[in-house]
Amino acid sequence: MAHRITSALAILGSVLLVSSVAVDYLPNARPGFNSFQLLLLVLGLAGTVSAWLLRREGARHASFQRLRKRLIASLAVGGISLIALELLLSVIGAPTHYPGEIPAIEYEPAPWWTCDEAGCHYVAGLINEVCDEQSSNVWSCVVNAQGFRDRQDFVASDELASRFRILAMGDSFTFGLSADEGKSYVDAIEARVPQSMVWNAGISGSGTKQALASFRAFAPIMQPHISIYGFYVNDFDDNLLPIDGYFVGVNDEGRPVGIRNHRVDQWGNLVKLDQAAAVYFNERGSYPPKNRVEHFIGTTRLGSLVLNAIETIGHNSGLALKARHDKRLAITRESLTALRDAAAEIDTTLLLLLIPSKEDLSKGPG
Repeated sequence: MAHRITSALAILGSVLLVSSVAVDYLPNARPGFNSFQLLLLVLGLAGTVSAWLLRREGARHASFQRLRKRLIASLAVGGISLIALELLLSVIGAPTHYPGEIPAIEYEPAPWWTCDEAGCHYVAGLINEVCDEQSSNVWSCVVNAQGFRDRQDFVASDELASRFRILAMGDSFTFGLSADEGKSYVDAIEARVPQSMVWNAGISGSGTKQALASFRAFAPIMQPHISIYGFYVNDFDDNLLPIDGYFVGVNDEGRPVGIRNHRVDQWGNLVKLDQAAAVYFNERGSYPPKNRVEHFIGTTRLGSLVLNAIETIGHNSGLALKARHDKRLAITRESLTALRDAAAEIDTTLLLLLIPSKEDLSKGPG
């Protein structure tokens, strides 16, 4: 009977230990070690240690005094081992999961960024006030009245009606974030087809949903003969986020800062962050601790190893990888289909321009 009790106690303790970690990787669960998981961890440890002690001594014959001595000895050895390991990790400079003090960083909202029926874009005039005058990339400060990187406004005109018309959409590659003035691929198209009128509706950090919004806003005005969507591999991930998935603000130096106000968990689910959490993630690369207990665990180097291992294993597990892949593929396919159908409604030729990554370029032709 005693053997069955200790076996059941050991099994229960093991289940609680596994559950304390596994809870974090259920669908729709936000990563982080919360109080409920800590309770499961403590109960699991208590169950497994108690089962081991009872089995070691013999549940029916061990005296309370001997059991107490063994428990004290076990706690002493375990505590000294943990302290020694913590000191060793400190000596070799192992990083902590959380900083000693949670950074209190606040950014003021930027009035030069807005999101509406055309997607997210700059506010004409106001963006120029925060542009770096010393920057050699002056073109990055040029936006039209609609807040997009184009010298011509997206409005109907007699000249527009008489020209061959091309509407370009996409992310930073279409926007020309790192290109000098006149050197983006949209500028190259315009230079090769001088009789054309080309509108650049690209916005950095966006995906297909942004392109769809801009197309619906400007294609009815332009009536383009050709609509080009510059698709880059990170659009798969960007499509998991809402169009207004950024907190755009200014730092203490008055420089613009763009921070994701949503994150995607290991299962491909959206996690909405308030400004403090978004800033924390941007500064630290991880979710902020949910409570002081989790923060304490993450400020120790031994606890940091455990938290890092839990996040890494969960984020890269086969099930999680497949869930993220399936979800981003489905959302991207849905957005591309909607863009295709919208283009068919106004009888424009839709071209999907696949922008190569560095890895693609290194492979060479074919």
